[in-house]
Amino acid sequence: MSPAPLLVLLASRAPSPSPSPAVDPDRVTPGYLGFLAVLFMAGAVVLLIRSMNKQMKRVDFDEAATDRKKPKPQPAPSGDSPDLEG
Repeated sequence: MSPAPLLVLLASRAPSPSPSPAVDPDRVTPGYLGFLAVLFMAGAVVLLIRSMNKQMKRVDFDEAATDRKKPKPQPAPSGDSPDLEG
């Protein structure tokens, strides 16, 4: 289905009037759905942090072993320019 008929329909409609004065914009709240959404997100963050901490405790990091595996850098010969191919 192409969006062209929908765009024509939306463009031909007259703009709707402003909201009725019965709704006070200063007193609008997110309600229960907004509260549940925030509660769900907070719970998900707590669970993710706990899972990350558990995984980090399982990591065995030996700094001395990583230092032994690193190759020592070779000093560049002085006076010679590096060969550039290409």
